[in-house]
Amino acid sequence: MTNNTKLIEGKDFEIIQGLPDCLIGDLIKNSLCLSDTDLQTTSDRKRFNSVESINEWKKKGRTIYTLKDLKTNELLGIFWFGKKEIELKEPEANLNIDYKNYSHTFAMRLYGRLRGVGMFKELTVKILDKYINSGNYDNTGFWGESHHGGMVKVCESIGMKQVSAKKIDTSKITSNLDNPEVVFIIDDKTIKANIKEFKDLANY
Repeated sequence: MTNNTKLIEGKDFEIIQGLPDCLIGDLIKNSLCLSDTDLQTTSDRKRFNSVESINEWKKKGRTIYTLKDLKTNELLGIFWFGKKEIELKEPEANLNIDYKNYSHTFAMRLYGRLRGVGMFKELTVKILDKYINSGNYDNTGFWGESHHGGMVKVCESIGMKQVSAKKIDTSKITSNLDNPEVVFIIDDKTIKANIKEFKDLANY
């Protein structure tokens, strides 16, 4: 049964910049869970399958944010960002992309009791805001890629646009395995304006 109780930052969980050693074991365990269909279209089982693979991944210089359960000390999520040239595996559709306007990529995962409680958008807005105001962001916009309908839906809700030739219909999300991998983008000016609006409206 899904627990629909919304968690409160500072009471139920905290957002930490970085990946503390105490959460690495949980990251490995979650990434190797064969029953987790949300991870079946990601590279997490290779990327996070051991301490050694995680240390190798960290050499890429990603800016990492983790979510820690304040009651159980378990990992509830991980978000990461980094500068990387946008990759389009298929011709883009109806849009001429100026690559320099979309140079930061990101990914996000939720686990445990942060799943299914309607907080994906709120957490994405909060952590994007942290990254934008960090010294690692240079005002050059974002892009991402995913098969995950829920992630794409959240990204669309904060103003990102799918630009792949094949798109995911987020109004009727099916199995992630049935979805094409899509690329989505948002420029610097738009993401900053949208985050400010969401924060003001929701009092994040």
